[in-house]
Amino acid sequence: MSQSHIYTVASGFGLRVVPVDAPYEFRLGPEPHDLDVERWDNGRRLIARITPGKGGGYSSNVGEDARSLDDVADIMAGPALDRWWLETSVYRVPLPKRWRAVAERAPQSAMFDLVGPDGSLIFIQTPRKVPDPSWLVAPGQQLYGHGRGERSRWIEVRYHHEAQAWAQRHDVVELDGVTCVVTAQCPVTALPSIAATRHAVVAGITRA
Repeated sequence: MSQSHIYTVASGFGLRVVPVDAPYEFRLGPEPHDLDVERWDNGRRLIARITPGKGGGYSSNVGEDARSLDDVADIMAGPALDRWWLETSVYRVPLPKRWRAVAERAPQSAMFDLVGPDGSLIFIQTPRKVPDPSWLVAPGQQLYGHGRGERSRWIEVRYHHEAQAWAQRHDVVELDGVTCVVTAQCPVTALPSIAATRHAVVAGITRA
């Protein structure tokens, strides 16, 4: 049973996976339907791999530091989705391949971070109102571009971090009365490698 409030769960294949405690992370396993769950407890890495079965069933394997699946996560009935999704009380997004969804015990403005290659990061905020995407340009950043896509208004800025050029893009998506700001940031040189994942998150985000 979960020991603290969990803000993000993984849902799919008729299952809902709720980590026992934070901090924790989700990532896809070597097979697309496998879900790896990892959490940390007093220096121990507690790892489990969940493999969905038919009719909402599943099997699991745990790492050597975990006594059983109960040390890592609770499994309950969930939506019959054909892939793994990250689900909060407000929105749901697909869990991308080769990215880790990292959730802390007491999240601040975002429920989780999607951590990718080359220091890339994607996170989602739900402000009450975004008057205009230009409001998202922070001090020290320069406007690089802006526009409107199929699902979002977007703005991209550039800045320097540790003597390296970085890019940050904000996609503002309206979801049935809720404003979601999907922010993706990475070194400029890594932009091509994260473009597909950023697009998948923006295109796939939906109300929970």
